[in-house]
Amino acid sequence: MSRRDPSSTTPTELETLYPGRSVIPPDPALAFVDALLEDYADEWLTKAMFHYRWAFAADVANAAAILPRWFRTNQPESDAVANGKMFAERQIGRLAVVGSNEITAPVIEESYRRLLRLLDAHLIHSRFVLGDRPASSDLGLFGQLTQLVGFDPTSAAIAHQQAPRVVAWVEVAEDLSGLEPEERDWTPRDDGHAGFTISASCAASTAFSSLTLSGFFAHRKTSIGSNSCTEFTARGSSAPARRPNVGIFSVWG
Repeated sequence: MSRRDPSSTTPTELETLYPGRSVIPPDPALAFVDALLEDYADEWLTKAMFHYRWAFAADVANAAAILPRWFRTNQPESDAVANGKMFAERQIGRLAVVGSNEITAPVIEESYRRLLRLLDAHLIHSRFVLGDRPASSDLGLFGQLTQLVGFDPTSAAIAHQQAPRVVAWVEVAEDLSGLEPEERDWTPRDDGHAGFTISASCAASTAFSSLTLSGFFAHRKTSIGSNSCTEFTARGSSAPARRPNVGIFSVWG
C-alpha cells in the first residue's frame, strides 16, 4: 500500500471519483491560488503547529498529558505518564528537524500572527478562502488550525486575542454537512473584496522568475518564454514582505 498524503492526494482523488461539491475552483487561475495556499498550509503552517506545541513548557505539558491518553483512556496512570514523557522528549528532539530553533522561532511566530491577522480580515467579506464554499486550501488551513487555535494553549491564546473570526471559522468548519455549495459561490477573480486580480495564462505557468509577498495573496512575476507577467496583486500590506531562506510557501509570513 502506497503512502497517502491526507491533505493533498485524497482531495485530488476524490475530485475524480465523485463529481459535484468540488473543492477545486473551475477557474484555472483560482485553482492555482487554491493549490498554492493549500501547499502553504501543508508545508509551512505545520512548522508553526509543531513549534508552538513543543517549544513552550505549558504546551509540552498539555500535549504530554493528553496525547498518550488518546490511544487508550483506561491505561494505567503510570503508563500514561511514562508514555507522555517519552513522547514529549522525542518530539522536542525533533524541533530542529522541522526548522524550529532560536534563530527561526521569531520568523515562525510572526508568520503565524500574520496569518491570523490577514485571515481574520479576509473572513469579514468571505466565509471561506475563495468564496462562500470551501476549497482545498480551506482543508489545508483547517487541519493545522484545529490544533493551533483549539488544542495548544500558547497559540490558542494568541488566536483568541487577535483573531476571533478565525477561531469561530475553525469551529464552524468542523461540520459542513449542511452546506449546499453552488458554482456562483466561488470568488470571481476580479472581486474587490478578495483583493486580487489574476491572469489565467500566468497561473498556468510553473516557470517563476521571482516572488515577493504582499498581503493576503502572493504577488508573483512569472516568466513564460521571453515574456513575463504579474500573476496577481494582493491587499493587506502596503509593502512586500521579504524573508530570505524560508521558502516560497511563506505566503502569509
